[in-house]
Amino acid sequence: PVAAFSSPAFGDAIKRRKPCAWCRLEGDTGALHCRGEDRHAAADYDAPTPTAGARVRTRWRLDDGDANAPPRWGWYYGTVTRAEDSGDGLTLYVGYDDDPETPVDERWPTEDLVVLPTDGSLPLYPPDEAEMRRRYLGARVRPRLTRGAAPAVVARCYVSYQESFDGLILGLKGDDGTDADYQLHDLHDALWDDPSLKPTRPAPRASLPAPPRRSAGVARA
Repeated sequence: PVAAFSSPAFGDAIKRRKPCAWCRLEGDTGALHCRGEDRHAAADYDAPTPTAGARVRTRWRLDDGDANAPPRWGWYYGTVTRAEDSGDGLTLYVGYDDDPETPVDERWPTEDLVVLPTDGSLPLYPPDEAEMRRRYLGARVRPRLTRGAAPAVVARCYVSYQESFDGLILGLKGDDGTDADYQLHDLHDALWDDPSLKPTRPAPRASLPAPPRRSAGVARA
């Protein structure tokens, strides 16, 4: 029956499944949205089994938060230099991009380590901040995320590793005095004075087919 899909047992079953890498980096730990609602068919965030050379991202606490905000978390890029059997999984030696010569041992599998897919659905490296600043600072754009948004200038450009606010960030100062930060990929439908600056629309993630619609039962005489 349809009611079974809203039952606590169904919710628990979905939570026990794993989300894809994209959704894990957004902060999801269960599969309720990834598999249950968005029906993403991409591999689990910890697959395939990482070997030397694999690109990964691991989760680190950025701050402890306070009475008004929870702790913030970030995902940092690195390369697996060696993988050893630990009995209940693997010990990965990860050279992080900011200090690749000093590998850090990380356990796998864990919710705090994502194996980056090689199919182009996620970046394997962070953006080049210096290059992006040269490209975007001073550019004029009218964002469409907010209805009636005024034209704005790109006043800030930086790379964020923060969970759910990740990637290249543009700080827009509007002609009406507004000031807000946007993820670059969220400006794919903005109106740019220089069309070459328009980012490509995020690639759709592979989705499972929708379940077949149940036909209405026919009453028996």
